[in-house]
Amino acid sequence: MSLKVKLMTFIVGLGGLAIFGFLSMDNSIAGVIGALFSAGMAISGLFFIQLNLFTPLNKIIAFQASIAAGDYTVEPLKIKGSSELESMAVSGNSLLDNQKAMISEIISATQQVKASSKELVVSGQQVGDFSHQVSGAIEQVAGGAVELSEQIGDAARNIDSMIYELSIVSGKASEMQDSGKMVTKNIDVGTKSIKQAVDQMVVIESRVGQSAKAIRILEDKSNEVGNIVTIISGIADQTNLLALNASIEAARAGEHGRGFAVVAEEVRKLAEESANATDKITDLIHEIRKEITDAVKAMEQGLDEVKTGSKVIENTGQAFSEINKEANNLLKYVSQVGESTNNMASSSNHVNQAIMDITSVSEIFSANSEEVAAASSEQVHATEAILKGADYLDKMAEKLSKAVSKFNMDMCLRWSPDLAVGHDTIDEQHQELVRQINLLLDACNQGKGKGTVNEIISFLEKYVVDHFGMEEEQMLKYDYPHYTAHKAQHTKFIETFLAVKEQIQKSAVGPHTAIEVNQIVVDWLIDHINKVDRELGKFLRNVKK
Repeated sequence: MSLKVKLMTFIVGLGGLAIFGFLSMDNSIAGVIGALFSAGMAISGLFFIQLNLFTPLNKIIAFQASIAAGDYTVEPLKIKGSSELESMAVSGNSLLDNQKAMISEIISATQQVKASSKELVVSGQQVGDFSHQVSGAIEQVAGGAVELSEQIGDAARNIDSMIYELSIVSGKASEMQDSGKMVTKNIDVGTKSIKQAVDQMVVIESRVGQSAKAIRILEDKSNEVGNIVTIISGIADQTNLLALNASIEAARAGEHGRGFAVVAEEVRKLAEESANATDKITDLIHEIRKEITDAVKAMEQGLDEVKTGSKVIENTGQAFSEINKEANNLLKYVSQVGESTNNMASSSNHVNQAIMDITSVSEIFSANSEEVAAASSEQVHATEAILKGADYLDKMAEKLSKAVSKFNMDMCLRWSPDLAVGHDTIDEQHQELVRQINLLLDACNQGKGKGTVNEIISFLEKYVVDHFGMEEEQMLKYDYPHYTAHKAQHTKFIETFLAVKEQIQKSAVGPHTAIEVNQIVVDWLIDHINKVDRELGKFLRNVKK
């Protein structure tokens, strides 16, 4: 019956009582009885209104006031009878459930946003630091590229200068070769006594070969200038020595050696010019001075042998043959000088082209480095903007968390006979699990600190293992057919519980922690009891009958 019908019935009843009392006024006894009856009915009516209207309304008002104050621990409304009040109660309970679900989602999302924003801040700071380092490194690379380009330019200019000097040496060598050919045409005399002079000159050639070996050692130690400086220095020293020998022999030959003396003087001048050219790069060959000294000693030994040869030539009286020999040797060396000079010029051109290519690449690299440096600077600014946004997001999440924390959420797991599986030991342990989980939820909601929370978690961790062990022992004892699937669920829950424990230890404890525990642990436990454990309980009861 609706509340409206009940009130109409009550009003009609009171009206009837009033008419009855009025009609009974002539009879005093009947009037008294009627009045008393009317009063009793009125009191009953008021009690009826209080019980069916005001009491439920007061419950509804108190219920709504609790929700308005943010207290979601209020008990759900249980109102029967009036369809209107019962509908209000059902609507109020739905509102409570929806609000609790919504607040739970907001708290969970808020904590996720806070955690994500903090991770973003840390990551952003790391990226920012790395970007600054990269930017600094790129700037250094760009500066180094510019400096390298300048050094390569200096090297290119030095190579150009050396190529110019080599061209002069090559021209002088060609002139010297022509002069030598003219001399040999005029001194083709006295070949009979040349044998001893030839033998002695073989010794000279051996000594000169030793000098050449010493100069080759210098080649290995002059990597910066390659074969160019080695050949110039060796040729200059050899040419100077030959010019000295030729001058001595020309002096001894008298009038016949005067033309050859002119050639020797030209050779000496060319040797000096070659030596001057090598002076420009002496800074690069300090390490090979010792080997040069050895080469000089070998050359001095060669001079001694030349003197011995001169004595032999004097004994034979065949001065012209010796001069002819020396002239031929001189022509050979001059030819070698010309060939080596040409080779050096060709190699220098290749080196110069390579340096030009390196210069071009260096310029491109320098330009690219500057572009990368600019891009790196932009990345640094972008990272700083991300950091500011993440910091703002963290502050907003903190404000939202404080606002939501004002709501008092009741997430306790309530034990009821509906959760019993019909096995005394299992049910008792389930009740203890429910009690410990509620202690954990309450500790998280009230922010009692990690010490209290960790203590409860440690107990739960051990108790869960013991409880699961007991169930598995019973399953093995009675050969439970679903043992493998049941044990797999136990293993999965332990892994999930350990993950929750690790998450709690990493972050602060609060209402959001209670929500996570409720969503993961409580939901699993209720589902596990209602399905898997209930089936196990039924099996154990049947076995023991």
